[in-house]
Amino acid sequence: MAPTDPVHVLVVDDDRNVQRMLADALTRAGFRVTVERDGEAALAAFERQPFDVVLLDVLLPALNGYEVARRIKSTPRGEGTPVLMLSGIYKTKMHQAQAVERHGAAGFVEKPFKLNQLFGKLEGVLGERFPKPPPPPPSNGSPEPASEPLADPRARAEASLVEFTAAESTAAEPAADEAGIRAAPASAPAVDRGSFAARAFPELLADLHRRRSTGGLLLRRDKVKKIVFFRAGAPESVKSNRLSECLGRVMVRERMISEADCEESLKRMKTSGRQQGTVLIEMGCISPHNLRYALELQLRLKLLEVFGWTRGEFQFNPRAQPPSETVRLQMSTAGIVHEGIKRSYDTTRIKKALGEIAGKYVHPAEDPLFAAQDMSLGEEEAGLLALMDGSRTVRELRRRGPLSPLDTDRFLYALLCSQMVELRTERRTGPPPPRLQATVARAPGDRPWDEDEEVLELEDEVPGDDEGHLRERLLGALAAMRRMDYFELLGLRHDAPPDAVRSAAVELLREYRVDGPASSAEVETVVHQIAELVGKAHDTLVDPASRDRYRAELRVGGVKHEVGEAVGRMLEAESAFRRGEQLLAAGNVPGAHAAFSEAVRLQPDEGEFLALLGWTTHARAPSDAVAGREALTFLAEAVERSPTLDRAHLYKGHVHKALGQTGEAQGEYEKAVECNPGCTEALRELSILTWAARLAQPRPS
Repeated sequence: MAPTDPVHVLVVDDDRNVQRMLADALTRAGFRVTVERDGEAALAAFERQPFDVVLLDVLLPALNGYEVARRIKSTPRGEGTPVLMLSGIYKTKMHQAQAVERHGAAGFVEKPFKLNQLFGKLEGVLGERFPKPPPPPPSNGSPEPASEPLADPRARAEASLVEFTAAESTAAEPAADEAGIRAAPASAPAVDRGSFAARAFPELLADLHRRRSTGGLLLRRDKVKKIVFFRAGAPESVKSNRLSECLGRVMVRERMISEADCEESLKRMKTSGRQQGTVLIEMGCISPHNLRYALELQLRLKLLEVFGWTRGEFQFNPRAQPPSETVRLQMSTAGIVHEGIKRSYDTTRIKKALGEIAGKYVHPAEDPLFAAQDMSLGEEEAGLLALMDGSRTVRELRRRGPLSPLDTDRFLYALLCSQMVELRTERRTGPPPPRLQATVARAPGDRPWDEDEEVLELEDEVPGDDEGHLRERLLGALAAMRRMDYFELLGLRHDAPPDAVRSAAVELLREYRVDGPASSAEVETVVHQIAELVGKAHDTLVDPASRDRYRAELRVGGVKHEVGEAVGRMLEAESAFRRGEQLLAAGNVPGAHAAFSEAVRLQPDEGEFLALLGWTTHARAPSDAVAGREALTFLAEAVERSPTLDRAHLYKGHVHKALGQTGEAQGEYEKAVECNPGCTEALRELSILTWAARLAQPRPS
């Protein structure tokens, strides 16, 4: 490593929250970061390029961290590379000793950990190579550069789209279709307008979330323009006219690739027609998982930059529907608000935002839907939230809480924007409410392993099921809930106090992540119905008079809930879809096609059902061009409904390839990899197309 090169750290963890937290913190500290989610990808990355230090989680899918460490340390390059092991499960002295003695680890860090503890370990193994604090970033008011040499064609097209949409927004009837944005029904509510001088961005975001708004939020500050697209109150994607926010520049700035790598990838893009991320994968600069992480990071940074704006205008248009994107923001609205305030609010701004509140008491929100929002808090923030029970003033929390006064105010402002707490002049009376457990980004709890059990023989935990199984579980849960009375639903006795009702409702809403981004239209519908049912149960039981009326109705047997026609139809469609998958796996394509047709008839808006119907339409007659075009119609609708479903793009690519449309096939395979870095079939097809293109080139004489 040259003296001026940043320290390159490989982070290996399958938890996206941990990935994001570590990558953001390490990058801000001056490290260059590469992120991988499993052991095999980590070994491939280590073989591809050198790293100065490895942060390695023990519990990984397929190949556990101990084996990854052993293989790294057995190579000439890895022999001198320090490996720090991370774990929230294997943290006994025996496990730590094994990590060092058997597998060559330089140290062991227990989850959950504080960043200063991790940095202390890193400084210990890196010594003088530990990065010095980087210079402060340029202010948000800095002018946009006149040109951006690292901008790819997709970034330039995005900038043009934003400019066009901004110009059209001033017209009486915006030509949304020409801008590539689908129009909503004419009955949609009126457009909201305002300025950031009068309304702060975090408050605006939280308000759109509470209203469950769908549409496009146009933001302007001088020559900078952005559009944030919302679906049911959750920010989903961001478009920007700032070429400095293009993917290549973000990856260079975050030290994921060098500027030379970026320039070379742009040259290859022009000759191959590939997306920049795919080219960088082929060059060996990044892995598919790195690409996915970079695309998600790019979205977050585009949005978080706006929190620094103190002037400018906004305009919300409910007629601008979110476009189909392969990558969406994966943070809850409350989490984005919290992160943005932490990054951009200094003492002056936070004091102006909060005003004089030192003597007011901080009470938890009454509404369980607000209290259940996920902020993915650190341990200290979760501890501070637990102290906000109505018995302490803001002044006391600043003095005695686990955070500094500035960080306490930032956290409090984020909670107030999201309406997770409220300020009152009076102190809480009566017994304290049950402590609400905040969602904390941490590893699973300890398990009762035998002390003499061989670590490498322990079964790894594998991440959650796929989209279909998630949908099936949610539908089953909703059907079961509808058969319960409200006391059964919340798991309460008939004489449970109101605070217990609230606590049970919040816990149930958190379990089903009702404020998080939904992966498909049907999942969003089911989760929304669960939230409505839990909210109705809470409102009925928390009020004594309503509860008495409800108990009287229960005694005469009049309030049990049926599953309902809509839920019954969803369950029937899911059953037909599962039957189709089994038939397809058995090679019965006509039978599978019939089953998928039935699933689509019952639930025509579910993207995965449409994708499999399209694929079997083609598979029944793979050489029939008419069937191929019909299949593409179903697959295009599947992509429209579920743009993050890798199978829809993969099948669409296969059909385009069968029809001889290699350019379109290549684009769909690239989108499949963006959706799912583990889609090996799409990666294989891209490699085949690359070799075919090279063989087709004329050889020099």
